[in-house]
Amino acid sequence: MKLEITGKNGALTNYRITEASEVEIEQIREIATYYVNVNGDQVSGSANKRQIQQFRHIEERSTQAVETKTTTNNGRRIVSLEQAEREGLSHGKAWFCTGYHVDAKNVSPELEGLMICYAYGE
Repeated sequence: MKLEITGKNGALTNYRITEASEVEIEQIREIATYYVNVNGDQVSGSANKRQIQQFRHIEERSTQAVETKTTTNNGRRIVSLEQAEREGLSHGKAWFCTGYHVDAKNVSPELEGLMICYAYGE
């Protein structure tokens, strides 16, 4: 996801949002002072610094996101259950990925709302 400041109107900062997933757009809608679709562009605005920081946090997480996350201690990674089964990976018990996992456990935002599991090996 990319945020581009498109202008200011008094205390309101306007943003153009590009390359955002549906999950990221929903997160922006929950935070923003307003959110509209203008000629195919998602446009949002914020009037306070906390909202702007939350926008930037979502943008930062998005640029760091990858489909899988490799841990350094034992070669396991978190993948969608569908991917593990499709690729024939050895995997652990699956669970439903929520916003908590994305925020607290550094799971990729693209996996939110899916069944995920630890996959082992290559």
